[in-house]
Formats: sequence, C-alpha cells, structure tokens
Amino acid sequence: MPDQEMPLSVCTETYPIMLLKDAIYLVKEAEAGRAKRADNREIPSPMERAAARAAIFTAFNLLEGLLIELTQKRISNGPTKCSHCNETILEELKSARASVSRTITEWPLTVLGVCIAGMAEFGKFKEIRILRNHLIHPKLETQANSERTQDDLLKECNSQRCKQVLYEIVRMCNVLYTVYGQSVPQEFCNVLNDMKP
Repeated sequence: MPDQEMPLSVCTETYPIMLLKDAIYLVKEAEAGRAKRADNREIPSPMERAAARAAIFTAFNLLEGLLIELTQKRISNGPTKCSHCNETILEELKSARASVSRTITEWPLTVLGVCIAGMAEFGKFKEIRILRNHLIHPKLETQANSERTQDDLLKECNSQRCKQVLYEIVRMCNVLYTVYGQSVPQEFCNVLNDMKP
C-alpha cells in the first residue's frame, strides 16, 4: 500500500489512473517477492504469487472500469450512434449484466461505430481473460487441454507474467482512450515505456 493515503474528497485522479497506479505497485511488490521455493515445483514465493495475482486482477479491473467510464461519459455527453442502444447499455450496467467478454467489442461498435475486434492491441485479451477466470475458479484436475492445473496457475502467478499482463492491458486501454476521443494520460504512456517486454 502507498505510504500516504489521501482522503478521496481531495484526490483529483481518475479511477482508472488510481487502478493503474495500484497495478504498478503490485507488480513491483511481486518483483520484490521473488524467491526460490524449497520444493521442486519451482512455484514462486507466496509473496510473489499474492502480489502477481492481485496485479493481474487489478489490471483486468482497470480495463473493465475504463470501458465503463468512457462509455458512460460518451452516452452522457454524446454524440452516439443509437439512443436505444444507449438505454440498453445503461440497463446492462444497472443490472450488472455487462460481461466484458462481450462489451469490450460491442460497446465501442454500438456507441461509436468503431470496431476494435481484431486490433493488434487486443490480441492478448482472450488469453488474459481466461487466465483471470482460471485464477478465480482453479481446478484440481483439468477437464480440457486449455485449462490450467492448480500448479500451473501457481507458477503463472509470477512477477514477469503480471508485468506482461499489465503491459498488454495498458495497450488496450490506450486504444480505448483513443477511439473514445480522449487523450491518453501520461501515466499510461509511461507504463509502455517502463514495462516493455
């Protein structure tokens, strides 16, 4: 956690920038927690795993939160392509039916008329979403070749993987800022410079 916390009423940063800073902090914590495990499974240390897992969740939450924020702003401030579609989106948000698997491509297309499906920056979206889902629901024994075992997930929760995930998520966020007609905050640009694989 940061050494000094500001009261929310004084904070001028946007929610996405705060989540980005949280994810960066967690990546650094994962890097600080690197250590060899005593057993032969080569699983990262508990500190590295915990921070890496938290960084992956926070990064994915950043993408979801940014999509929601930009879409809501665009619906409120206009112009949009379809007023009925706007109502549908707002109803999905209100009833918590907005699944990022669908909305990441549908909302920019519906609200802006911009198709982000197939853009290079979103090439890792499905892989990261599946990783996040597997971390939420780990399985002792896999049912399909595409599923990870618990040991696989433990190994994947490492400082290098969470850094890669954050880098890819920030690439996606930068596209969202751009297609929604917003300037990409400098904090997001810095991540691409500092964490480039």
